[in-house]
Amino acid sequence: MPNPSQHQTKARNNRLFLASFDSNTYPDWAAVVAFYTAVHLIEQLRAMDGVDSTSHQDRLQYVQANHRTIHYEFHELYNTSKLARYEANAVFHGQISNADIKAILIDQWLAAVETYVTGYIADRTKSVLAKAFPAPKSGQSRKTK
Repeated sequence: MPNPSQHQTKARNNRLFLASFDSNTYPDWAAVVAFYTAVHLIEQLRAMDGVDSTSHQDRLQYVQANHRTIHYEFHELYNTSKLARYEANAVFHGQISNADIKAILIDQWLAAVETYVTGYIADRTKSVLAKAFPAPKSGQSRKTK
């Protein structure tokens, strides 16, 4: 099972790849890469708890149960990626325009997942650090050597 850092690296690499090509030229690939970027962000959260997803459905249920704030966006990324992967181009393009791939899929839905995961991890890190290194009670100071 990959650790959180490994998932973070995969998400970052996918995001860099997504930025390396024109989403208007390859909208189906942009949809797929955007989704798998989000997958690794969600897996980063799961790995923090020592758990790994077993399927896309398992991951969707995890997001719905534990991270409802981004469930809609993640689910839409999944649905659009599924259209891109398994449907004919006419069906895919009938559901989402090339312009919306960038404006909605990447700049809204993927950005929402990225922002949420970054904030969640930052808050969780602060909480862990606060428990590990509690602030001195008033009137006390930390001794330093």
